[in-house]
Amino acid sequence: MSNFIFKAVIILFTLTILSAEHSYADSPKNRHSIDVQFSFLKNSKSSVEVGIGGVEINAGNEGMGGKVTYNYFIDDEFAVNVSAGVISSNATVSTSYTNTSVNTSLVMPIMFGLKYYFTKYSDKKSVRPYLSGAGGFLVGSETETGSTKISVSTETAANVYFGAGADFILGKLVKLNADIGYNLSSDFSEPIGARQNYGGPEFSAGIGFMF
Repeated sequence: MSNFIFKAVIILFTLTILSAEHSYADSPKNRHSIDVQFSFLKNSKSSVEVGIGGVEINAGNEGMGGKVTYNYFIDDEFAVNVSAGVISSNATVSTSYTNTSVNTSLVMPIMFGLKYYFTKYSDKKSVRPYLSGAGGFLVGSETETGSTKISVSTETAANVYFGAGADFILGKLVKLNADIGYNLSSDFSEPIGARQNYGGPEFSAGIGFMF
């Protein structure tokens, strides 16, 4: 967890320095933005297991993810958004004396949310702090390919996100952003990539394009 917090602090500090020389202050009311973010999550995993019956190799990017968010700014204080992305992908290769199988999994969040910006309490218009909340669902997909069969399964789980962050305005068309929060997720009925629950802390940072 300490490494997770360290990454968040370093990125927030860097974004603050980058926006320090900018003072663009036009209202975002009735404007739109597309944000592209990388996410860091506290749930990475990789392993190699050797047993009497064979070998299992497990590798994935469960510690990192990404998402694309569309925002519509209702006024200076509120923005609604919808996002889609990937928070986990995993591949497992298992070999035995009689069979080799490949299991791949993917977890994709689809979320609908609201942001409240503290514009009334911030004199520095190049930095716009906010609180955010979102609700939606996780789509989990798992495919198993073996010597004699191929099976595909898909599940959904509810997900709620609460967090805080800031937009760092670089100009009329470009902004940087970062936020940190927590996902509260229900369990999948069956494990997706060896996990049934994908709740936990999340830190995201990226770039946004205004129009």
